[in-house]
Amino acid sequence: MFVFFALFATFASIDCASVPAIASSTSVPVAILSNTVNLTAEGNYNWSFELADGTKAEQVASVKTVDEEKVEDIKGSYSYVDPDGNTHSVQYIANEHGFFPKGDDIHPEIASHLVELEANPPRLSSKISV
Repeated sequence: MFVFFALFATFASIDCASVPAIASSTSVPVAILSNTVNLTAEGNYNWSFELADGTKAEQVASVKTVDEEKVEDIKGSYSYVDPDGNTHSVQYIANEHGFFPKGDDIHPEIASHLVELEANPPRLSSKISV
């Protein structure tokens, strides 16, 4: 579930101004230049891929224990080339404190809040007391 959220948040963090250009392009098959996936029994993993159109992504995750709970510590990045030939890149971390993307396409107000949150993460607990 956390991995799904991290991937969803990653692609949702792209500046919305670039979405119409991507959505209006025609769908053409793109060659896969590389694709790797490595998993361990402990739950650690890494994956990466590169496509012929310049799209690239990679992610590395390790499982750690925080407050007696196992959580993922994820680092990754992705980039793509828009129809005008401009490369857009995002680097991110995701952990028990949240999802923290960095890149020129992250809205400046959001980016400044993310820098502050990453430097001073709130203390969150997944334990619910009634």
